[in-house]
Amino acid sequence: MQPTPEQTAIGIENFYAAIGSPLLRRDFLKECNAAELSSGNGLGAKYFGYGTVDKPVNVAFLGTGDEGSILLGAINPKYIRVVAIADIRPYSVWRAFHGDNYTPDIKKLRTGLIDKYGWKDESEARNNVRVYSDYKELFEKEKDNNDPATKIEAVVIALPLFLHAPAAVAAMKAGYHVLTEKLMGHTVANCKEMARAAELYQKHLATGHQRHYNVLYDHAIKMLQSGVMGNLHYIRAQWHRNNRPGSDSWQQPMPKAAKPEDGRQTGRLEKELASWQDARKKAEAAGKSKEVESWDIKIAQKESQIADSVLVEGGEWRGYKFKSAKDYGYQDEPKYVVEDMKIPYNRPAIEELIRWRLYNRTSAGLMAELGSHQLDAASIFIAAMHGGKKQYPLSVSCTETRSIFPATIEGSSLDRDVNDHIHCIFDYAADGYDPNDELGKQRKITVAYSSINGNGFGGYGETVFGTKGTLLIDREQQASLYRGAGIEDKIKI
Repeated sequence: MQPTPEQTAIGIENFYAAIGSPLLRRDFLKECNAAELSSGNGLGAKYFGYGTVDKPVNVAFLGTGDEGSILLGAINPKYIRVVAIADIRPYSVWRAFHGDNYTPDIKKLRTGLIDKYGWKDESEARNNVRVYSDYKELFEKEKDNNDPATKIEAVVIALPLFLHAPAAVAAMKAGYHVLTEKLMGHTVANCKEMARAAELYQKHLATGHQRHYNVLYDHAIKMLQSGVMGNLHYIRAQWHRNNRPGSDSWQQPMPKAAKPEDGRQTGRLEKELASWQDARKKAEAAGKSKEVESWDIKIAQKESQIADSVLVEGGEWRGYKFKSAKDYGYQDEPKYVVEDMKIPYNRPAIEELIRWRLYNRTSAGLMAELGSHQLDAASIFIAAMHGGKKQYPLSVSCTETRSIFPATIEGSSLDRDVNDHIHCIFDYAADGYDPNDELGKQRKITVAYSSINGNGFGGYGETVFGTKGTLLIDREQQASLYRGAGIEDKIKI
């Protein structure tokens, strides 16, 4: 069960009591907030003691879709200057500059380059940021750029998972350092290939497991190492989502022209656009200029999303040429027929592009896209109990099920390869583990992980159980500490 707000407040107070004086910590956070948080740049730079730089690093972003635009919103202009982007979707290119304006909360995360750097409009932004379609075009056209002011020094890769390795290797070969989104690669062989390329070309290669850059997790490591929680013996982690048929964040809507027979999703974007245009007209007639301005930016974003239809066969959008999704390397699947139900199914290449997380060729499912975060967090906590040395699991057992998106509901079971739920148990060595001793080989730390669809109760985060205390980290944003099960007890350190 989740703690009440009052119990959560106690837990937060306990957490800060454990890591230092609450007063000093509070003053520190106020100082960071004034200096950094108000600008949307986070408090990491101050907390981790980053120094000043003579000039920001010139960076190119490969992939500016859902995760790429999140990373663009997270950059600190003091350290990073975005000089180029590459993406094959009109929608992603538009969001790279303007951010995501569908809701105020998502706008804070996907800020857009115009607001991030204070440019007045997209025209000024494009004078500062060169735009390419795929990453191969970027590498080809940038290879002879020797101008120190604009030359790319590093790339951030936020492409679909199956492209991480080829893009990273090509980038390092071209002379660029690399930060790639997690997972590092689609396969272990991909990861080894990337590591060998980093060694060969002598380039930095980092993977964006964000908990390694999170202040709360750094605090948690120090707390675990101090012995406040006693011996760590169990970690419960999860990422639960409300995704269900008709509202699946991984089954993103496509333009009607991309797939006219797309079941419930057919024409959704076009209907929303028409509705918004009507709402704008009403606001304009009522003289509500602020509402008109808000609808204008939303309408422009929706139009760019529908413009992805150019990828069906290739063509132009706003003067820029695009190839088809198939020409960019995505694959058509021929029509299938589920024999016992006589259900036809066709997956065009553009569907594999827009919904790439649903397919094994381009993604690796729930454990890769979500579970890797929690497994990484568990690895951090367990390493803290072993002097900072990373530990390999002694055993792993997993099961996955498919009960939310069956053919009878969604129209076809072939609209995805990934399953709905995954449940995993990882066993690690605890202090005193000895494989040659009958009792010693039972000294383990167990990590239990679940990722489910259809019920988002509890959201995502980690609960760490020690012999003296329990630590809850909620959505990477809030940490609470309790003395065992005493969720109403205040702790003195």
